[in-house]
Amino acid sequence: MSDLKTDKCKKCGTDMTSDEKVCPSCGAEVPQGFNARPWIFLAIIILVLMEIMMGRGTGSENNVEPTTEIVK
Repeated sequence: MSDLKTDKCKKCGTDMTSDEKVCPSCGAEVPQGFNARPWIFLAIIILVLMEIMMGRGTGSENNVEPTTEIVK
């Protein structure tokens, strides 16, 4: 027995391995699943860039000069 997973073509019903992108019998394209990993990576990069542009990641929120009291 083979360890390869087999699927059926939705157009003609031919058995084929799950790693094929085109049906060997009718030539129909096999839809590949949605891959969310690149989109999650892109969202994280955008969020980090937004934080840097807003100044939160640089430690610049304490730009207030300390006040000094003059004691007589």
